[in-house]
Amino acid sequence: MKEFDAIIIGCGPAGISSAIYLSRAGKNVLVLGKKENSWLYKAHRIENYFGFPKGIEGKELLELGTKQAKRFGAVLLEEEAVSAKKENSFFLIQTPKNSFKSKTLILAFGSMKKKSGIKGEEQFVGKGVSYCVACDGFFAKDKKAIVIGSTDFAAIEAIELSDYTKDITIFSNGEKFSLNPELAKKLKEKIIPLKEEKIAEFGGKNFLEYTITHLNKKIPCSFAFISLPSTAQKNFTAQLGVELKDGFIAVDSSQKTSAEGIFAAGECCNSKQAITSAAQGAVAALSVLSFMQQKRSQKNEKNKKISSFHKLQNL
Repeated sequence: MKEFDAIIIGCGPAGISSAIYLSRAGKNVLVLGKKENSWLYKAHRIENYFGFPKGIEGKELLELGTKQAKRFGAVLLEEEAVSAKKENSFFLIQTPKNSFKSKTLILAFGSMKKKSGIKGEEQFVGKGVSYCVACDGFFAKDKKAIVIGSTDFAAIEAIELSDYTKDITIFSNGEKFSLNPELAKKLKEKIIPLKEEKIAEFGGKNFLEYTITHLNKKIPCSFAFISLPSTAQKNFTAQLGVELKDGFIAVDSSQKTSAEGIFAAGECCNSKQAITSAAQGAVAALSVLSFMQQKRSQKNEKNKKISSFHKLQNL
């Protein structure tokens, strides 16, 4: 079983940023994840990332970062981590094909939101279908938009979206709405209607132009924001004993989680922008370096005490 100083789970902006910092510092780093699962990879255009005045396609930005991490020696595998556990002082990570162990972990697996499974979803991701209002709300300015979800999360996204457009409808996708009364009141004040219809299909030519409900009703719209909670990553964090807060991984200012040796960064920590995710990834990497240095110092101190004890025994 191959051993690493750090394993990073997730290859989006947070994970790749961590890999760059750690591998450049001479650490043996493995990044696990599939690029196409990153929202950045699917983003049609990024216009607010530092250093690209003309904007850049999300896929290109991610591939540039990947090349940079590889140049410093990071190993990137297009494999998903399916289970994790701690054994003695190591973390054991299992993919469908391989097993690895590491001294530290950085969780950067992205969103804890799930896909809707609506026909045409994959086709229009980055072209009208989005999972993040903070990321893509600007592009929906003054356009007809829908939010798909039945919980407070969908309500919050719709309220945030109202800063860009007033033509918003929330579809519960066939579920009963479960909203905080205060949020329901705000939706009413902003004249955002709630419909319990199920969306069956996304349609259009190059970009999203309409949705079709299960009643075969065609609804014109330019943007659809999917706001559904997921349990997949939550199950993964449970395996490691990592605490969550409001559905996101709880971290301190150094991106440290509740579990020793495990750090987290990016959208799984409620970052909603590529640049803040990258920044959190850098902070997490620096914290890993500090953690490893601390462990070395503790080990050296322990060895000194053992050595001193033996010397006394031999006097």
